[in-house]
Amino acid sequence: MSKNIKTNLYTAFVLLIAFLTPVLVIPNINNPFFNSKGLLLFALAIGTLFAYILNSFKEKKWLLSANPLVLPLVLFGGSILLSALITHQYPYDQLVGWGGFFLSFVLIVIFAPTLIKQDFSQKLIKVLNLAGLIIALNSVLQLFGFGFSQIFNQLSVFDFANDLSFSLTGGVLLNIQLLSSLILVNLLSKKHKEGWSQKIIIAALVLGLGINVYAILPGQKTSPVLMPLSASIAIARESLAVTRSALFGYGPDSYGQAFNLLKPAWLNTSNVWQYSFESATVFPLTLIVSGGLLACLSWIFLTTRTIRTLTVKKEQKAAGLKYFIIAAIIWQIISPLNTMMLTLLAIALSFYLAANLDSYKIKKFSFNNLFDPFNLQPENKANRYTFATISVLLMAGLIFLTYQIGLHYAAHAAAYQASKAASEEKFNEVFAKQEQSRNLASRSADWRRIYASSALELAVALSNKTDITPVEQEQVIELINVAITEAKAATILQPRSYQNWLTLANIYLQLLDVTEDARQLAFESLSQAALTNPNDPFMRINLGQFMMRLEQWEQASNFFIQAIERKPDLPVAYYNLAQAYIKNQQILEAENALQQALLLIDQETNLEDYNTVKTLLESISEEADQLRAQAEAQQAQQAQQAQQGQQTPQEELTTPAAPAKQVEPDITNQQTGLEPATATESGLSDLLNEEETSNLLRESSLVPEEETIDNQ
Repeated sequence: MSKNIKTNLYTAFVLLIAFLTPVLVIPNINNPFFNSKGLLLFALAIGTLFAYILNSFKEKKWLLSANPLVLPLVLFGGSILLSALITHQYPYDQLVGWGGFFLSFVLIVIFAPTLIKQDFSQKLIKVLNLAGLIIALNSVLQLFGFGFSQIFNQLSVFDFANDLSFSLTGGVLLNIQLLSSLILVNLLSKKHKEGWSQKIIIAALVLGLGINVYAILPGQKTSPVLMPLSASIAIARESLAVTRSALFGYGPDSYGQAFNLLKPAWLNTSNVWQYSFESATVFPLTLIVSGGLLACLSWIFLTTRTIRTLTVKKEQKAAGLKYFIIAAIIWQIISPLNTMMLTLLAIALSFYLAANLDSYKIKKFSFNNLFDPFNLQPENKANRYTFATISVLLMAGLIFLTYQIGLHYAAHAAAYQASKAASEEKFNEVFAKQEQSRNLASRSADWRRIYASSALELAVALSNKTDITPVEQEQVIELINVAITEAKAATILQPRSYQNWLTLANIYLQLLDVTEDARQLAFESLSQAALTNPNDPFMRINLGQFMMRLEQWEQASNFFIQAIERKPDLPVAYYNLAQAYIKNQQILEAENALQQALLLIDQETNLEDYNTVKTLLESISEEADQLRAQAEAQQAQQAQQAQQGQQTPQEELTTPAAPAKQVEPDITNQQTGLEPATATESGLSDLLNEEETSNLLRESSLVPEEETIDNQ
C-alpha cells in the first residue's frame, strides 16, 4: 500500500510540473520566462533522481525499464556531456544551460517510467488541457489589452506591453506549438471524442491558436524574429570545417558564440543583421553547431526510435499521448527548440513508457548481481551495506548538484534585485547585488563580466568626485583591480565571447591616459573581440576609434574601411572614416565619405544625425572646393606644358594646417543601439599613479588562470 502512495506522490509531483511549465513565470528573477521554465526542468530532473534513489534504497536494488529508448537516450546524453567537457575547460555555463537541460531530459525519460508504473496518461492530458486553456484565455485577454501582463508588471520591475507580445509560455510561437499539439491530442484521442466539455475545450484551444497564428503573420509587431534558414545552413556548414567542432560542436550552450564567430558576411545586408541569435532556425541545425555530429546523430537515432516505438502495430496503452509526442518532435524538427516543449516531451514520453511498462523487461541491478550475475553466491550483509553506502553517496552527490543549481538561480534572483535597485537609482545596492550574483555563481562568465563592468563604473563615478577622500582614492584603485581581475576571469571562462573581451578592453581604455602599458593590452583585447566576432562591423569601428585616440589616422581609416566592407550601408562607419580622413588632411576623401553617410541616413527618422553630418560636410566643403580648384589648375598647367613640350617640376598640393572643426554625433547609438568600446569621461588619469597602475597591470598579467578564476 505504501508503495502505491509513493508512486502516486511522485506522479502528482510530475503532473504539477506539467501544469506549471507552460503557465508559470517567476516575476522576481532575471530573464523570467527562460529561467522559470529551466528551473522547472531542473526541479523535475532532481525530483526524479531523489525519488529513484529513495525507491532503490527501499527495494535494495536499482530498477530500470529496458525499453527501446534507453540506448539512444544514453548515447544522446553522453554526446552532450562530451561536448560540454571537451569544448570548454570550465564547463559550468554549459552544464547549467542547455547542456544541463538536455541531460535532465535524458535522466527523466530513463528513470521516471519505473516510478510512475501505471497508466496516468488521461490525467496528464487533462492537466495539459487546463494549462492550454489558461494560455488560450491569456491570448484572448492580451488581444484586448488587459491580460496577465498587467499582473506581472505589478509584481516586478519589468514593463511588458499589454498586447500579444506577452505570453506565459515565453513567446507567441511557443503558444502555437503547445496549443496545436493539444488540439491534435483532443481530436485524435478516442477517449475524448464525446461530450460537450470536450467540444468546448477544443473550441477554446482553436480560438487561442487562431489568435496566436494571427500574431505571427508578416507585418504584425509580434511576429517572431528568426534567422534566415540559409544563414543557419551556412553556419552549420562552417562548423563542420574543423574536425573537433564537427564532432563535438562548440558546446551545448554556445550556439550564440558560434553564431558570432561563423555568421556569413552577407547576413549584414539582411534586416536581422544586428541580432545575435542563440539558436538556428530549426533545432537540428542548432544541434550540429552546438553539440556536433555525435550529438546530432544520436538525436536522430533517438527520434527515429521514438517514432518507431509509437507507431508499432500492436495494441498499446496511452494512445492519446503519442499524438502529443509526435507533434512535439515535429516542432523540434521545423522550429527552434525551447525548454517548455522539451520538458513536456520528457513528461509525455515518461507517462507513455510507464503506461506500457508491462511490455518491456524490468532490469534489476544490485551490488550482489553486478558481481554475481548468475546468483551463485547467497546475498550477504556486506553486499547490503555496500549497496546502502553507494546509495547514500549518490544521494550526497545529488544534494551537492541541487545546491549548485540553487546557487545558479539564486544568482539570477540577485541580478533581478540589482535591476530593481537600478530602477530606483540605488547604485550602491546595484553593485552589492551584482557582487552577490558573482559570488553565488563564480564560475559563470556572465556574472564575472557584469561585475567587472559595475566595478569600473563605480570607480569612474568616484574618480569624478570633486571632494574625493583618501579612503575613496584607495577604493578606486581596488575597484580597478577588481574590474581587471573579473574581466580577465570572464575571458578565461568564455574565451569565445566577444562581450567579455570588449569589457576587458573598456577597462584598459579608461587607463590609456594613466599608463602606456594599457595601450597594448587594450589593442589585444579589442583584437580578440574582433576575432571572435569577425563579421560584425562595429568590432572594426571599435578598433578604428582606438587608433583615433592614439592619433594613428591611417590605421584608423583602414579599420573603418574594413567595417564598410562588412556592411556597406552603415552610416556610422562612413562618418568615422571621414573623421579619420579629416585628421589625416585627406579632405576630398572625407567629403566623399560624408556624402555617402548623408545618403544612408533617413532624414525623417534621424534628423539630428542628418544635420550633424550635413554640418560637418558644409564645414569642409569650402576647403574641398579649393583643393579641387587647385587640382584642376594643376591639370590644366600640365596639359599646357605637354603641348609646349616642356617639363616642369610638379608642385605639391597645399592644405591648411588646421583641420576642420569636428562635431561628435551619436549616430552609433541611434542607428543600431550598439555602443563601441570607447572610454567614457573619467577622472582616473588625474587620480591614479602611473607607476602603481603599470605595476597593477603587470601583476595581473602574471596571475595564473586558476587563481584568477578562483579569486573570491
